[in-house]
Amino acid sequence: MFVTIRLHADSHDDIAAFEEAVQGIDEVVECYAVAGQLDFLLHVVAQDTPHYERIRDRLARLPGIERLDSSFTMHTVVKRTTLPSPPGSFHADRPPALGPTPP
Repeated sequence: MFVTIRLHADSHDDIAAFEEAVQGIDEVVECYAVAGQLDFLLHVVAQDTPHYERIRDRLARLPGIERLDSSFTMHTVVKRTTLPSPPGSFHADRPPALGPTPP
């Protein structure tokens, strides 16, 4: 489940209060501050619909929420666990690593 959040205000205090509060919800496994029309993108896990409804109610009570929208995934199209190699550095015998390249 993905949840988008827009806050009432963009003040540092409002953002900090939301960021601190959202960390207290264990079902939020990822939270990203984003640019554009929205302020945050959350990845939320739930056992079933009633569980998600309880999570949504908790999210809606977080400080500064103006709008909260939810979307659920139907299926995964792309999920990569490695980064693409920079042009000219591809080694056919090993996949690209996510971390820094050893010297």
